[in-house]
Amino acid sequence: MQLKSLSAGLALMGASVATTVGAPSVLAQEASWGYEVSGQLANYQALRTEAPGGRLAGQASVQALLSNLPDMLQVSYGGFESESGGDVATDVTISFSLSEDISFGVNIGEFRVYGLEDSEVAKLAANETAELGSRIDLRNVSLVGIESIVDAIASEMSETATGLIPEDAVEAELEGADFAINSYALTYDQIVLDGFVWHAASDEVNAGIDALFASETGEDNAWPLFAPLARFYRSVEIDEYAMYDMDMSLDMDIDDGQTEQNMAMDMTIALSAGSDIDRGDFGFALSEGTSYDLSMSVAAEELSQPIQFASGGSVGLSTMSGMNLGVLMGYLERQEVPDAGVQELMSFGQFESFDSVSTLNGVTISTVGRTLVDLSEWNWFVPERIAFEGQDISYNLGGYLDFMTNFMADMPEVAEDPEASEVFAMFGSVREALVDLDMDVINMDMGMSLDWDADTGMTGFDFATDAEGFGTLNMGFAGYMPSYSEFVTAYEDAGKGADDSDKDGMSEDPFDAALEELMASEMALTDFDFEIADDGGMDKVFGLAIAIAQLMPEDSSEAAMIRNASPAELRALVSGLTRMGGMEAAQVFPPAVGYINGIADFVMNGGALRVALNPDEPLGAQSEAQLMQLGDDPQAILDFLGFEFEYTAP
Repeated sequence: MQLKSLSAGLALMGASVATTVGAPSVLAQEASWGYEVSGQLANYQALRTEAPGGRLAGQASVQALLSNLPDMLQVSYGGFESESGGDVATDVTISFSLSEDISFGVNIGEFRVYGLEDSEVAKLAANETAELGSRIDLRNVSLVGIESIVDAIASEMSETATGLIPEDAVEAELEGADFAINSYALTYDQIVLDGFVWHAASDEVNAGIDALFASETGEDNAWPLFAPLARFYRSVEIDEYAMYDMDMSLDMDIDDGQTEQNMAMDMTIALSAGSDIDRGDFGFALSEGTSYDLSMSVAAEELSQPIQFASGGSVGLSTMSGMNLGVLMGYLERQEVPDAGVQELMSFGQFESFDSVSTLNGVTISTVGRTLVDLSEWNWFVPERIAFEGQDISYNLGGYLDFMTNFMADMPEVAEDPEASEVFAMFGSVREALVDLDMDVINMDMGMSLDWDADTGMTGFDFATDAEGFGTLNMGFAGYMPSYSEFVTAYEDAGKGADDSDKDGMSEDPFDAALEELMASEMALTDFDFEIADDGGMDKVFGLAIAIAQLMPEDSSEAAMIRNASPAELRALVSGLTRMGGMEAAQVFPPAVGYINGIADFVMNGGALRVALNPDEPLGAQSEAQLMQLGDDPQAILDFLGFEFEYTAP
């Protein structure tokens, strides 16, 4: 009995989960990404040459294994070569035909299976859970047939555009457009899968998916995509996998009769590997040694030379841990949407990358030493935590300005504009100002987190940044949002109201009304904190304002006041104007004068400012009435809010 799912074929064709990036030396980067990750990386690198457990399977066992691929997949063999008491299948092609014109798949130069028992192959044929050997080792793996897919996509794009764009526009833009692939490649030098177990799906799941493809209805239904994919992930268990030396490239031309466009893309990954892949849950994965480049060229009769654009970059190492989608996949393979009562549904885990570089036309625009994204905590489909950290971030503002200048200069319609020389001269002056003010490269760390407790509704937000030579900014607040159960109850009640509103002909959306009422009754602020500290940033910002003013026309009244000032003089001017505003505000709200003077001191001298709210009771919708009762007593209002203000001189 053959497997009846394309997902099974994908498994045996080497499908797996990969993340990102790399650097050539483990020891050289150990300080960057830590001892533990370095050890895992070394383990995956050693897997390439590590002796497999079990004997090499023979020709009959390999053919029996691949005969269990679904009927929609075709398998061909170039031959078999004897090795170490078993056989290596050579030049194996596994392909899938969507139609007479569309056929694609993979070619495997050498196919080895170790520790494969015929009894397990029999289980696979009987649609039972089976261990597919101790190791599957694939060498010289390449994608084949991509041309037919691209041709089909191009045709579909044209047909879709014909329905969306006025007919005359379609004829002008798409008629005669020629899509041509000059070259493409997606290759792996080697793929190793250790401890591969294929878990049989239930008869109910198989029957449901078979029915999807047997039916000629439901063209707008997403289940034909999601259900087989979910069944695939629910079927796969792998102890360890590693994919070595990936090389992906694509070079294609698009000629629409007016412009000739070329797009070329290259990407390489030295190693993608992972552990503990368990039926939709992914324990850990990493990629090492990644680089990518994308270039585009546009030529036309009115262009004296083609417009060139290139972007690229690299990442030292990237990891993913704790992505758990097994429960969700269990619902999707059954073509079910989990109801709101399934709170522990999924987790997207944590993603971490090291030593990232981004370039534009060969100019390094940004680098990031370390990036962390945390999406690990969810309640049903609602995130409970979203967090980001970036360390050793560097933005090359001067380099980006150079890129924009050169890119625009290559565009005839810009270069030939009478005002182009003035614009480019302005760019050059701004570039010089950035260098003079030490603002051409910005180095910083930053972080952000948003947390919500689904059980209690407690919510917190934090943002922090520390820019070298500028200063620090920290902001955070805490309070309450509705809990998950309150959201669900409001939604269900609104659903009942929607039926009634339909009967009564009401136009107001009951869901919007219910959400607005819930947020008004449950949202509350418990504390707020904002702090900014100057470390040279004030001088730079005022210096840049002066530099920009000097570039503005001589008759500009806005620029005349500051054009000839120094940063210190401009700071004194703004500080004085701020104090004048404080004197006026004091007539209405006397305590304000001290706070405004503190802001004026910060503008003038630098230092640090802190503003906080720490009320004795949470501030919510009900607080408005209490504030109204305090009337014209400013100090009582500040005490009720728990208002704090502090200026610290440098």
